[in-house]
Amino acid sequence: MKNDIHRLWPAALLAATLSAYACSTPVFQYALQRWEPDYYRAYVFHRGDLTRAQEAVVKALEALANNEEAPVNLGVGRFDVVGKLDTETSAVYSNAAPEQLPVVVIAYPYASQIETPMWAGPLTMATVKALSVSPTCKKMSRQLIEGTATVWVFLPCDDRKLDESTFKRLEVALKETTEIVNDMVHDDDVPGPPVVTPDGHVVQVQPAAFSCSLLRVSRTDPRERILVASLLGSEPDLPDLKEPMVFPVFGRGRALCAFVGKGINSTNILAACEFMGGPCSCQVKAMNPGFDLLVGAYWDDFMDHMGDVVEEEPPELTRALGDGPAGVTSAAATVAGAPAATEQLPIPGPNTPDAAAVTVQGRGPGFVGSIALVLAGMLVVVLIGTAMVALRARRVREE
Repeated sequence: MKNDIHRLWPAALLAATLSAYACSTPVFQYALQRWEPDYYRAYVFHRGDLTRAQEAVVKALEALANNEEAPVNLGVGRFDVVGKLDTETSAVYSNAAPEQLPVVVIAYPYASQIETPMWAGPLTMATVKALSVSPTCKKMSRQLIEGTATVWVFLPCDDRKLDESTFKRLEVALKETTEIVNDMVHDDDVPGPPVVTPDGHVVQVQPAAFSCSLLRVSRTDPRERILVASLLGSEPDLPDLKEPMVFPVFGRGRALCAFVGKGINSTNILAACEFMGGPCSCQVKAMNPGFDLLVGAYWDDFMDHMGDVVEEEPPELTRALGDGPAGVTSAAATVAGAPAATEQLPIPGPNTPDAAAVTVQGRGPGFVGSIALVLAGMLVVVLIGTAMVALRARRVREE
């Protein structure tokens, strides 16, 4: 164990040295402003032509993503199994192994690298409703938009006494951690980088204070079955664990890995909060831990809760990865990364660049500073990954 600590010290020191190059905006605030949600994929598998009623269901699924008030991060595609399926689609179909057709199979976003389908259900209006009615997701997104740094989603188990003691321990730890994180990493005197509003204006935003909220979700609530499925499916061992667990969520519905049973403690909670509340390194979203939840929300509503802002000249817009989504031409649309309103929203492909890969650049730190930023980001990811692996290893040992 000591050897492991000694090996981590040089990396930790270097990360601390390079942290001076990180922007002052907290990670949770930067994620809310700039990280577009990754798209889940809805595969409609059928044999032969769909009936008129089934076509209406497909249209309703497509409409979820085009809802102006609360768009869902969902791409929809239909596939006739009578024809030849491409390799990727065939793999999704095989993994889902549906007993009856037509069926809707929901797959995690490509960026999550989770191959097991998240959920599957019949091609009915009940499935459409299930994908859009989560009361917890609505509360969570509203709290995040209104400035809550992180929402902790608590899943109880069947042991009521254990659930209540764990929930109380979590409440106390979050209260203590909030004060610690604000004292350690938050500085009201240092402004954050400019933010591009949905209408194309550039505003300066002050770094936000760190805060937490806690939402309890029943595993048996039919309104929450999609949310529960997405949480439990994020790691292969979670469905089999009979202990309470909690998922910290920040940004635009991005969840970190689960804390389970004895892993719900002040040390792990502080580590997660220090990451979410600490200064970001302005890296692309894919370089950060976590996975996105399936949420219907108009995330740009956060602009209404930013308080006093100062308009500035628009900075130069550049892409960090790829050529970007087709049809995106304006600066505002590039930053927003919103999909075009088409009759059928195509399922995002594995090579489709995330909107989070789009960065806003003004006066940069220069070549050396840029290299330092990249190195700092990579080291932070390595350290966080090491902590997550250690956490899962500890969970296995406790079992």
